[in-house]
Amino acid sequence: CTLCSTGYAMSQAGAESCNHCRPGTYAGAQGQLSCDLCPIGSYSDSTAEESCRACPGGTLTAAAGASSVRDCRLCTLGSFYEDGRCSQCFWGFTTTSRHATSCSMSASLEAALIASTCSLLAVSVI
Repeated sequence: CTLCSTGYAMSQAGAESCNHCRPGTYAGAQGQLSCDLCPIGSYSDSTAEESCRACPGGTLTAAAGASSVRDCRLCTLGSFYEDGRCSQCFWGFTTTSRHATSCSMSASLEAALIASTCSLLAVSVI
């Protein structure tokens, strides 16, 4: 029985040969039976990788198994980058940038709050 090096996995259990992991996969330990997909937020663009590369800051992949840095994308407007993933802003909050790390109050919610405050002040003065 062969013990495969990192970056390689057995072609099948008990096999005498090892296959290199394809782009988008890796084998981080010796003797792995199969290559693992790179997790969301990372990619592997060459063969026989023992780990995946993290996407550049503020970007992530849509799914596991990315094989190129081009698979790393910015979050959509209305979502922000947090803990390695895009999170949707709460209702009434938005982002103005596709690589935002937080949400801010939308102009329409801010206007509504100001109007409500003015109405309450007008009622309390009367």
